[in-house]
Amino acid sequence: MAVLVVPVRPLIAALATAGSTLNGPERAFTGWTAPRGIVAATASAFGGDLVQHGYAGASTILPVVFLVIVATVLTYGLTPVPLARRLKLSPPPA
Repeated sequence: MAVLVVPVRPLIAALATAGSTLNGPERAFTGWTAPRGIVAATASAFGGDLVQHGYAGASTILPVVFLVIVATVLTYGLTPVPLARRLKLSPPPA
């Protein structure tokens, strides 16, 4: 999860916003908070079928996906406000 969260997703967002009107801090914030979920949805959709077909390790897909979802919800639910403040994208707390 750390590999996807820290270098991969921000890099993808940086590439996707290259040439846009977003400035550096805005691009960094987008890279951190950009929408996610397709991998979890895909793994959830096919996990059961893989188990039924007897693929080794397939029964661990859904529990791992669940843990990744919980971890990312906590991470991305708790960090946007502090990050926006650090990047000077929001006013300081009153």
